[in-house]
Amino acid sequence: MKYELACLVFAWLLAGISSGSPVRQKMQTDNEQDRIFRIKTELVEVRAVVRDRKGHIVENLKKEDFELLENNQQQEISHFSVLQVEGTQDKSAASMAPSPQPGSRPGNLRERLNAPPARSIILYVDNLHLEFQHLNWVKQSLRRIIDEQMTDQGMMAIVTSDGTLGIAQQFTRDRRILRYAVDRIRIGPNAWETERFTATLAGRIQRGDPKALEEGKAIVYEEEHIEDKYGSWTRARANRILFGLSYFRETMLLSLKALIEQLAGMPGQRMIALFSGGLTQNGRDGFPKYDEARAVINRASRSGVVIYSIDGRGLLAGTPDQEKLDILAALAKDTGGEFYMNDNNLSGLLGRAFESNRFYYVLGYYLRPGNKERKFHGIKVRLPNHPEYKVRTIRGFSPSDIKKAMEDEGETTPQQRLIQSINKPLPVTGLNVTAKLDFLEAVNNSPQVSLTVHFEGGNLQYRQQDQNHAFTVEILYAIYDSYGRQVETASANVRGILTPERLAQGQTNGFVFSKQLTLKPGVYQARVGVREMETDRIGTATAWIEAPDLERSKLALSSLILLDPMPAGRTAADDANAGGLKQIKTVQGIRIYPRDEFCGYVFRVFRNINTPIGADLALKTELLKDGKPIKQKEWLSLIKEQKDKDDKGNIYVGGKVNLAGLAPGIYELNVSVKDARSKKTAHRTAVFGIE
Repeated sequence: MKYELACLVFAWLLAGISSGSPVRQKMQTDNEQDRIFRIKTELVEVRAVVRDRKGHIVENLKKEDFELLENNQQQEISHFSVLQVEGTQDKSAASMAPSPQPGSRPGNLRERLNAPPARSIILYVDNLHLEFQHLNWVKQSLRRIIDEQMTDQGMMAIVTSDGTLGIAQQFTRDRRILRYAVDRIRIGPNAWETERFTATLAGRIQRGDPKALEEGKAIVYEEEHIEDKYGSWTRARANRILFGLSYFRETMLLSLKALIEQLAGMPGQRMIALFSGGLTQNGRDGFPKYDEARAVINRASRSGVVIYSIDGRGLLAGTPDQEKLDILAALAKDTGGEFYMNDNNLSGLLGRAFESNRFYYVLGYYLRPGNKERKFHGIKVRLPNHPEYKVRTIRGFSPSDIKKAMEDEGETTPQQRLIQSINKPLPVTGLNVTAKLDFLEAVNNSPQVSLTVHFEGGNLQYRQQDQNHAFTVEILYAIYDSYGRQVETASANVRGILTPERLAQGQTNGFVFSKQLTLKPGVYQARVGVREMETDRIGTATAWIEAPDLERSKLALSSLILLDPMPAGRTAADDANAGGLKQIKTVQGIRIYPRDEFCGYVFRVFRNINTPIGADLALKTELLKDGKPIKQKEWLSLIKEQKDKDDKGNIYVGGKVNLAGLAPGIYELNVSVKDARSKKTAHRTAVFGIE
């Protein structure tokens, strides 16, 4: 039951993929490009890339050149086809523009853009396992990939492992949407791991390794100044690390598996480029958990999905923690892809992956009676007459991992459909909805969190009510803790009444609904649904928050709150609507500021009560665009910068960024606070736009 709930909660994916069951359709012809595994026909599809000794792709092979073996038994190749995708060398990336360019042939371009894609690509950013600086490096690489590696034969989608991109997670040929999705990627919750006290060390401690315990005690003494004579503190720290990282691993692999299930319904070649910093194999008990990754590999192998894993940290000094990279390597190699590491040219690596898959062979065979229940079907593809050629394909699959597709939901009430929608693996986009969780302050030592829901106003059905315009929506939210347990849920019918003057603003800016929550320390996910009562249209979104333990944390920051832009002549009362709704000028949930104005911000710095405020705290602010700093302040004493302080020594910090001279676009404000005494540094980011 717990596993099924976790699947339900954490299998968030990209919007725009068909939710229909891909396993019920039937294979039609040998030359059909959209080959997908069908459980009823028991047809197995194997894709093979063939290279010569110089690494060049071999393109002139025929069906009779191949031998296909399952568990070392030769199989009859019932279906054979050759698929080719144009590479960036074949077609200029400029052809990927969303509309015809001057001098092009509009009819031909329109025909190509309307054709089913020959390649469907997911750029999967594992932001649960990437540090801040590495995530920015990956984002820069994604922008180059979008600009340099796309062709009009393919479609791309960008997905994060924390599932917070919402409607930006969709397949598209439009670079503008993809760039927007990249701008929305944020760092995931803290991973609890340090450079020396790693998951590998924590696993050895949990398994009872005495040498590892002594090593851990030494690190605890150096980093926390605690002399842990009996090792209880060290074991507790190892347990916390493994608990947190196991949770992130399970979340990432569950979402990746559900993503593959949806990707199986896409036409043409199906690829996932996985950018990650590595994830531990060790479970909460310290022992490796192989079944989770194997389930993902099995599903990918049966769905014709090839995974390319890329270490998003680039070129590293020293010896990498191999235990954290083993899962990435297995996901790639066992699905017919490759694993890349120790290379700063991340976009170039993905270009190599695209090029190596531009031409491939598809071999299909039927499972023999009696073979369907085997636990594992090992696959080999050989070329008896060409031993000099190298074949890359899947290593095998397990039929027992393939589950029956979800049945139709049947007749349900509107409220039941809304509940079902927030638990679906795909964001529902009948309405455009975004959600955000912000940690603001502490109430009786419990973090106070604000849930903010933004939904579009342009397509709402407004009713005439006297001289005003009215609409009604149902808003449902559910909060889940790190165990997948629902800790809070609520719904409300909210009415909005707008004067004719405010109607245009609401249609342009949309509406915001806020709710204050008091949560215990921990990691939480919010799942939100909004239903328009007049039309029954629904939109859903997800959001994450890590609420820190302020009694134990030596240094913690609240969320970075941007102040609402307030044009001259307008007051907060003007924006108020019935039911707790207000209008804020946003696009996809991002606050928009006029050019040459100021962006105001506030946040709080929390210190342990036993660690008083002193001159050892320093503040640094950065303004980034496309992952690159364009404005930066050096480290300054926070005491000089503080605006207020409470009786516990927590600091209120506020400031503003001058936007004069900045071009329109999406920007990221990053604040960092450094504690020289504990050598801790905390970061917070917020995103805004300039029009």
